[in-house]
Amino acid sequence: MIAADPFTMPLIAPFTGLRPAPGRAAELLAPPYDVMDAAAARALVAGRPWSFLHLSRPEVDFPADRCPVAPVCFAQAATTLARMQAAGLLRRDARPCYYCYRLIRGAQVQTGLVLAASLAAYRTGRIRRHEVTLTAKEEDRVLQIAALNAQTGPALLIHRRLPQIDDTLAAITQGEPDVDVLAADGVRHTLWSIADQPPILGIGDPRQDPRIDFVGGIRGLEGLMQPVDSGAMRLAFSLHPTALSDLIAVADRGETLPPKCTWFETKLADGMVSLVLD
Repeated sequence: MIAADPFTMPLIAPFTGLRPAPGRAAELLAPPYDVMDAAAARALVAGRPWSFLHLSRPEVDFPADRCPVAPVCFAQAATTLARMQAAGLLRRDARPCYYCYRLIRGAQVQTGLVLAASLAAYRTGRIRRHEVTLTAKEEDRVLQIAALNAQTGPALLIHRRLPQIDDTLAAITQGEPDVDVLAADGVRHTLWSIADQPPILGIGDPRQDPRIDFVGGIRGLEGLMQPVDSGAMRLAFSLHPTALSDLIAVADRGETLPPKCTWFETKLADGMVSLVLD
């Protein structure tokens, strides 16, 4: 089996988000766990039994002078998360989505995508690190994520500005948001789910679109570059080889791969053995 190359693996992916049920977001939303101490967290959860601080800072559910060790705290958080779902405050989407998330504080408007990012890309530097993180905080979050079997605190990533992304987000935010809530700190949080993805590059059916051509693997990168350099094609993609184990797994599930995504070498020769149809 060929090892996966992190530079050809998908960088981002949609996911089936666990989200507030309609009308319940105000009861759930909470600031990030690391912008306050335990005393401030306890003050913020007063009268708010469903605040996500019960998940990110579960020590708030124990007496301040008798706070148990982290594994016990996070076991309590897992119980709270299960109660939230059983009470109908949280619902999981039926299919993977991207989400458009906008925050408004006064004149500042910040809009981005919520997505699942590749850990392999982070490890290899394709998603770059900007600072050294504290070991104690890393270990604390590992315990929290393992106990809840969920990442409940999003991480902020930034990218170089691209007009295509700006245009896409602008179009999405013209619609009615799924969530629109004003938090206690005056920040307005809005969220749109993006379940129906527009065709990539406007390609609806890759089997019939006349703009698509196939370059055999034996022609190498030169075979890809030549039609682009000549202006015959606008762009070309070099695909990571499909492992035989992946091909078999897809076929065993009764599914099929997209057109022309496999290339086998060495090729069988015509003329070696023929079957006469008589």
